[in-house]
Amino acid sequence: MKEYDEEVFYPNSTLIENAVIHYFLKHNFIAKKIREKDYLGQKVPDLEIETENGGLLYAEIKAPQLKLDKFLKAYKHSTTFSKINEFVSEAAKQFLTFNKLNIVPNFLVWVSFNFQLNHTNFIEAFNGYIALPDGRIMSDFRNEKYRKRVESAWKIIDAHIWLQASYQNGNIEFYEKKYFLRKDDNPIARNYIKMLETNE
Repeated sequence: MKEYDEEVFYPNSTLIENAVIHYFLKHNFIAKKIREKDYLGQKVPDLEIETENGGLLYAEIKAPQLKLDKFLKAYKHSTTFSKINEFVSEAAKQFLTFNKLNIVPNFLVWVSFNFQLNHTNFIEAFNGYIALPDGRIMSDFRNEKYRKRVESAWKIIDAHIWLQASYQNGNIEFYEKKYFLRKDDNPIARNYIKMLETNE
C-alpha cells in the first residue's frame, strides 16, 4: 500500500490535452485534436501527430487518479493496477476501431499529477507483479481476472509515454518523462521515441 499524501487537485481534460499537444510541439511534432464529430459512432483516439519528416502516429491521453481508501487512509496497489489496466483496455478499443490494421503506431500518453502514482507503478502494472530489488516477487497480479482480460490489449499499443506533472496557478508542467515500447517492439515507434528523446 501507499501512504496517503495531501489532497491532489486535478486540472480538467482540456487543459491536460492542451499541455500534451504543447509537449509534442516542443519536440518538433505537430499534434492536432481528432474531432469525434467527424467520425460519428466511432471510438477515436485523442490526437493525430505528425513528425517533422512526414511520419504519423495516433495518441490517446489518460490521466489516472489515485483513489484514497478512506477506511485505511491509504492507496491500494491492487486499485492502482486495476485502473492502469482499465485505461489500457479502453485505449486499445479506441485504437482497434480507428487504426485496426496498425498502419501507423499507437501511443498511449499517461499524465499523472500524484507523485505516488508514477512510472514505477506503470512498470509494475505492465509486468503484472511487484518485485523487490533482489528480484523476489512481493505481490503477483498476473493471475487476477482483470489482468487476464487485458493481456491482448497491451499488445495493441506500440509505445507509452509517462509524463509526471505538477499543476499550479492554472499551469501544467511535466517534470519527468519516461518512454516505454511494447515487448515485441515496433521499429517505427522506436524511431519516434528516439526523436522525442533527442529533442529533450
